[in-house]
Amino acid sequence: MARIELDGFDELNKLLESMTISEEDEKKSISAALEPVKKEVEKNTPEGKTRKLKASVKTKVGKEDGQVIGKVILDEYYGRFQEYGTSTQNKNVGFFARSIRKSKGEAMKVLKAELLTRLK
Repeated sequence: MARIELDGFDELNKLLESMTISEEDEKKSISAALEPVKKEVEKNTPEGKTRKLKASVKTKVGKEDGQVIGKVILDEYYGRFQEYGTSTQNKNVGFFARSIRKSKGEAMKVLKAELLTRLK
């Protein structure tokens, strides 16, 4: 019967266990990764007369169900109407979704770099 022995898994396991990131570092990393997304959303947000919608773009980082998550939100109630249209408008502007898709790659690069610098 053939047999293969591999050494070094104890050291690898210790190394992986020592690579921890605190919750605070996770939040800071996610917050940094949301910045390119926020800038892209602000750039593509329709201005209108009051320009309140563009000023209402915010980021939130928090904990839900034991996981650290980040959100980019429009704080004005009519933002959803601009994004999805209305029954009379029947027009999907889609600026928010397009902005998210466009900046997703940059956000992942920033998140990866931030997490690697914060590894202990």
